[in-house]
Amino acid sequence: MTSSRHGAHSWLHVATLALLLGPACTGEIEGSSGGGVGSPDAPAMDEPVDIIGPMVLPHVQAFANAACGTVGACQPSTYNGHQPTAARAVDILTSDVYGKVPTDNNELGDALAEFALARQDDFRITYVIWRQRINFGSGWESMADRGSITQNHYDHVHTSFEE
Repeated sequence: MTSSRHGAHSWLHVATLALLLGPACTGEIEGSSGGGVGSPDAPAMDEPVDIIGPMVLPHVQAFANAACGTVGACQPSTYNGHQPTAARAVDILTSDVYGKVPTDNNELGDALAEFALARQDDFRITYVIWRQRINFGSGWESMADRGSITQNHYDHVHTSFEE
């Protein structure tokens, strides 16, 4: 893997997510500060997007809110052991079925990856992984085959954040 403006990164990823597409993108976050609601980058919402998993940092929550409100990808998740840490990484499933490639011709995932990269500095995003490629902000780089649709990020977009 090559380095970028953020330096070389190592990562290990196992996805545990579900997708809920539709207009309802709000909910309570167990154990979270719910940061980001009301920030200028987040869309107006009564409550933060429900991120399944451990508490995330406020700018990660703000990204989830903005992605939900703008792109429509409304079921982000993280977990203990997520790289770089659960508080600084979010997966958003882009398929309607876990472990299967999207049926929408990758439109949701493409839109989500583009959204994240266009707002990389706003949300302090270090890299995005989508469709067996990684982007630190300077273009997509191919990744080695990791053996499954999920491990190769064909069914979800992984977004990693600075502290």
